[in-house]
Amino acid sequence: MKWITSMLAWFVDNANIVYIVLGMIVLALGVSWWQNRRVRTLAIIAVVVALGALFWLLTQWIPTDRKQLQANLWAMGTAVLDRKPSDLAKRLSNDFRFQNLSRDEIAQAVTAAAGQFSVDSINLWEFDVKSVTADKAEIWFRCVANSAGGRSFLALCKAHFVKDGDQWLMQDVAFYQPIANTDQKIQLPIGR
Repeated sequence: MKWITSMLAWFVDNANIVYIVLGMIVLALGVSWWQNRRVRTLAIIAVVVALGALFWLLTQWIPTDRKQLQANLWAMGTAVLDRKPSDLAKRLSNDFRFQNLSRDEIAQAVTAAAGQFSVDSINLWEFDVKSVTADKAEIWFRCVANSAGGRSFLALCKAHFVKDGDQWLMQDVAFYQPIANTDQKIQLPIGR
């Protein structure tokens, strides 16, 4: 039963592949209909389109680990923008440490720095989940924090998560140069 769940999660996480395959099938059937004008071909096209719509609904309903990891990162960004250190801290594991700060200290420092630098937007993109097991995950992504004054902090990020019950919590994070020398770590500007 577990392999069915993991296979379903793979399909949901790689939905674009399914959409491309379904699109190619509809295109081929459309060409066939154009050449032969058979009503049965139109019915098959309708069935394939309906399968695509059902699959899209499935991708909206199934919370895969990858989707949960990304949602957690977005929620952390929202907590920083809203200046709510308690919301940020609850998404970090109890043993989280960064730049010699504990979970609660880093949550306070990051939200305070966001206020100090007038951060008004945080964007995340290029999510690349490197590994997911039953209780650990590694995800790479890019982030940018923009301030009202036009300053930006851009980084390539590497985060490790651990599963606590049914929730993924960040265990550690590292920030790297975003464009060149992406193996060089950079410090988070939090005033320490």
